[in-house]
Amino acid sequence: MSGSSAQAQQTAHGETSDQFNKLRQHEQQVKKSFEQAVAEEMARGCNETVAGQRVLQAHGYRALDKRDSFIAKGLAASGVVEDRFYKAADDIIERDGLDSRMEGLRKARLENPKLFRALQSL
Repeated sequence: MSGSSAQAQQTAHGETSDQFNKLRQHEQQVKKSFEQAVAEEMARGCNETVAGQRVLQAHGYRALDKRDSFIAKGLAASGVVEDRFYKAADDIIERDGLDSRMEGLRKARLENPKLFRALQSL
């Protein structure tokens, strides 16, 4: 009997180890942003639409929680969108050594069209 119980323990340990490895792999994949996961799928040879569908099928709607291009909504979030846009402009001014804030805002608008549209929609 001791032989069969030892075998059962090894089998149970192997199953637990497999589950742990799957969980660790899943956690590593969840840490990626939606855009990173889509880029990896596109590297495998599909277009952006199909890659987005594959990521959503693999990870569910929770994959969208970690988006790089997150756009906040609501009255309380309007300040967040405004702050992000002006911070992007300030970063561009510093990066490019610009003297004019207006030029920095123009470049921020061109480099961040989604963020600028969100700012306009407030």
